[in-house]
Amino acid sequence: MRKILLTLVFLSLSAFANQNFEQSLTSCITKSNENACKVVTDTLEAKCYVGDRVSCFFLADILGRGLGISKDVVRSYKMFKKQCEQGSSEACYELSVKYLQGNGTEHSFDLSAAALEKACKLGSKRACDVLALVPNE
Repeated sequence: MRKILLTLVFLSLSAFANQNFEQSLTSCITKSNENACKVVTDTLEAKCYVGDRVSCFFLADILGRGLGISKDVVRSYKMFKKQCEQGSSEACYELSVKYLQGNGTEHSFDLSAAALEKACKLGSKRACDVLALVPNE
């Protein structure tokens, strides 16, 4: 009985936390509410720290854009690079853009192309679509 009660309390708190996160995310994006953005980034940071790859992806994206927080393109680049090395197709795509623009890293067509090819091989449709537009040499 005690386990059931604890489980219900935990689920209730989780549901409240998710609702709070969703409200904060909406407020951060639509109103650039600094406090809401802090809740969002703190939540993503904590989930990323324990290995939630989706949270890591979104945190890297937010850092790169400076959405409601200080922009940190170098950290964003490093996070996308790590995720790409771990097999995330969309992180590889974002990494290719970072190399192409020299955003947080060196500007390199070769590294951009390599990341784009890896993204496509890992299943990123948009990476494959971009590669289809590039003439073969």
